[in-house]
Amino acid sequence: MYYDSHIHSTYSADGLSTLGDYTAAVDSGRISGIGFAEHLDMMPECGSYGWLDGWLDPMAYMAEVKALKDKGYEFYAGCEIDYNKKAQQDVLDHLEKFQYDFTICSIHMIDGCSISDREYIPAIHDIDKLKYLIRRYYEEFRHSLEVDAFDVIGHVGVFKRYLGDAYYKRESLLRLVKEAEYEIARLSAKSGKIIEVNTSGLYSPHGETLPGKAFLELYHSFGGRNVCAGSDAHSCEDAGRGMKEAHKLLKETGFRYIMPPWDRENPVKL
Repeated sequence: MYYDSHIHSTYSADGLSTLGDYTAAVDSGRISGIGFAEHLDMMPECGSYGWLDGWLDPMAYMAEVKALKDKGYEFYAGCEIDYNKKAQQDVLDHLEKFQYDFTICSIHMIDGCSISDREYIPAIHDIDKLKYLIRRYYEEFRHSLEVDAFDVIGHVGVFKRYLGDAYYKRESLLRLVKEAEYEIARLSAKSGKIIEVNTSGLYSPHGETLPGKAFLELYHSFGGRNVCAGSDAHSCEDAGRGMKEAHKLLKETGFRYIMPPWDRENPVKL
């Protein structure tokens, strides 16, 4: 039984499939349920900034999800928040007004630089800038753990997605990340937030889930047990992609349940 808790529809600026299109993924048996995580960007440098005002009508979005749910589909209306501490109050004001089924906190931008897509690649060759961005990423991560309104922390270590060999060949980078992730894993376990295992990294130069096994082992060792899995799909063809691999990894790391972010009272056995 696979629940994909990170999917984008055309209610996101970069979504390619409608909510209705995703019913095919459930009808085919590929996945059992979907948590939609439409982009909520409050900073001008973010890719979906202005989408909220121009196209995304939260009430229409939630109503359409409910209509499909009423037809028997396990669909849930969430949002993926592009987090930065400077935009925190704007985010909280929005979440006070609109009650989503769940929220994913993701960090995509650091000081105007995207760290989650191919635009980030030039920074890989500037070791000092790369170290700075990594340090700032974990700084924002720590801030996000203190925000009660966030249910899930999305794609931990997303800056690794396009690093490839350039990352693994630099001992100073590996050491920096190892030390940072030790503390972040401890704080994440203490926070009680759900850690998302994002499968998009499997299909990138990084070749691992985000986070990967090393972080999940640390998180588990500190008592963290709240995990979910998401494909980060932007089209219905990719819904549920990597779920089998994610579940296998979680079992190998000692986890026994998936925690649906929309229903913490009913974890799903792996």
